[in-house]
Amino acid sequence: MKLLRILTGVHAGAQLQLAPGTHRIGSDDGADIRLTDWHASD
Repeated sequence: MKLLRILTGVHAGAQLQLAPGTHRIGSDDGADIRLTDWHASD
């Protein structure tokens, strides 16, 4: 099983075990895992 670890920012130290498969991470409503304080560079 994979582990998502947040290293910096408001949620630093948070961890989430990911089940096998594909997971979409982002700030939009369609993301499987939403990081609302994250802004990707264009």
